[in-house]
Amino acid sequence: MKGLALLILSLGFTCSTVLGQAGYHLKVSTEVYAPLTSGTVVSGGTGWVEPNYSIPLGFDFPIGDTVVNTFNLASNVVGTGTVNSAVTTGFVLTGAQLCDRGLSKLKSESPLRYEVSGVEGHRVFKFEYANAGFAEEYFQYHTNADHLNLQVWLYEESGAVEYHFGASRVAHQADYFPANSGISIGFVRNYGVNTREAESMYLLTGSAMQPLVGSVGQTQSANGLSGLPPAGTVYRFVPVAKQPAALHTISQEKRMTVFPVNCRDFIQVVNPLHEETRFELLSAGGGCVQRGDLQHGGNRISTGGLTEGMYILVVNAPSGTELHRIIKS
Repeated sequence: MKGLALLILSLGFTCSTVLGQAGYHLKVSTEVYAPLTSGTVVSGGTGWVEPNYSIPLGFDFPIGDTVVNTFNLASNVVGTGTVNSAVTTGFVLTGAQLCDRGLSKLKSESPLRYEVSGVEGHRVFKFEYANAGFAEEYFQYHTNADHLNLQVWLYEESGAVEYHFGASRVAHQADYFPANSGISIGFVRNYGVNTREAESMYLLTGSAMQPLVGSVGQTQSANGLSGLPPAGTVYRFVPVAKQPAALHTISQEKRMTVFPVNCRDFIQVVNPLHEETRFELLSAGGGCVQRGDLQHGGNRISTGGLTEGMYILVVNAPSGTELHRIIKS
């Protein structure tokens, strides 16, 4: 993927400042890497180069402003575009052209596999590049010593996306990544699958464990991370809450009061109506995670057991319906 033609326009901003423009905020953590040894293998037996897949998720999942129900991998981007799409919006996995380490023997040594865990409303789709190699090393040096273990997880309940890095080795970084820079991790909007150009892009840059985020345009070279993330590194991209309570049909003077918009353990709902009123709390993927009745006056809805991310509170009454966006942090 060295053909990426992208320009870092601004550096030195916090992750939340710049990445928030893409609709996400970032958390960096560490967690023991667990290979998906029991996962469903989708790669063939003779090897692969920069694979493209559309795999059913089993649930709806928001990416940017679009909801998908398949895991779409095209030109190293997990996004809205299927294998036949010319343009996609989503998450750049590495910026490198990956391949099977068994290409020279026509026998796969780098399985691509996935699994789905959890119950309805709380499912997690996981996809893994296991022991993946780098096409530039194979074609330029005729070796396959460098390798990468990487998983991407999609959370039904919160709409979050996670990168999980396992044991990896990169000796020829300048050959693998765009414009001789570091690994590309971040969000891309309207990315051309064939042209390798994007309307905008938000890349992690600098230290792998304390990254900044650069806002990216179309014209020149991009700077990724200064090195490959160590084994156990997790990057979690969580949807950012937008302005709350934008949609409603209940009259203005009878609207609910919902606070705090950015919550941790609970939200308060003040109901001014003297009629039967019910609520549903929906995840970003559309699944109902909680429902119940709202009494006249103050009501407390527990959110302590929810995962971080954006949720929609739907209030239904005979006099109408209104929606409130909240974020669990």
